[in-house]
Amino acid sequence: MKTLIALFAFALVAVNAQAGNNKPVPAFAENVVSSKMTVHADEKGNVFAISRFISDVQLPLPVLKKLMKKCPDETIVSIREFDAGGAITYIMALENEKGYKVVRIAGSSLTTLDKVNKSL
Repeated sequence: MKTLIALFAFALVAVNAQAGNNKPVPAFAENVVSSKMTVHADEKGNVFAISRFISDVQLPLPVLKKLMKKCPDETIVSIREFDAGGAITYIMALENEKGYKVVRIAGSSLTTLDKVNKSL
């Protein structure tokens, strides 16, 4: 359980470190589906990305196919979707019997960002 919490915390820190400053979106935002959205902006307030946590059923089919092909034995723990000027990137925490993995899917590429073994 400690490893799961540590992985989840690591994934959040890694995602937030990539995104820069975070400002919460007001509650009246129209496209909030039941997930918290975050606006990522620079020091001057210029928005460069919007992110939200989503579920696996909200993943587009090409992303799901890529994930099933490259990580067939993994279970999705969490998914964060980033929209930066129309370019969508997904950061996912995955789990299998041996450990955890954080991956990024952008376009047609899947990149492993980190791996943690359960035998710590």
